[in-house]
Amino acid sequence: VANPKDVQALNVAGLVYEKMGDTQSALTHLSNAVFAAPDDPYSRNNYGTLLCKLGQQREAIAQFERIAKSPAYDAPDAAYTNAGLCARSIPDLELAATYFNQALQINPNSATALYQVAKLSYENGRYTSAREDLQNYLRVAPNTPKTLLLRVEIEHALGNGPARQAYA
Repeated sequence: VANPKDVQALNVAGLVYEKMGDTQSALTHLSNAVFAAPDDPYSRNNYGTLLCKLGQQREAIAQFERIAKSPAYDAPDAAYTNAGLCARSIPDLELAATYFNQALQINPNSATALYQVAKLSYENGRYTSAREDLQNYLRVAPNTPKTLLLRVEIEHALGNGPARQAYA
């Protein structure tokens, strides 16, 4: 990066290095972006996402929490959703559920958070809730292969063979 204080260039370089598999260079550039502009939520989001992928979930979640509370960030629901996804990878499903619900309080139509709530309900054996949660998702987003699979799993768990077969 020609200008080590150019936050946008540092972010792009970090994302490119990450895509190329050079996580150390990606981490260096993204952390430099956060250092150069501590209040830039986009830099923190990129940095947090990489930290989570590298197994540094607690530090990543701290980044997401900070940007969720930043008045400069126009999508705090996305930050809470990212925190939830990261908490799932710990795995801390209770913490993940908390973040997904925070995202939904801000944006009830957050497709990713709605899907994750449905998936968590299923994983916790709350199959009727999982079905309802997935219906909420389907009000804002179309079926995907992963939602159809979850529908099959839910209907199988509920003993609803015809619905399971239809979704399969």
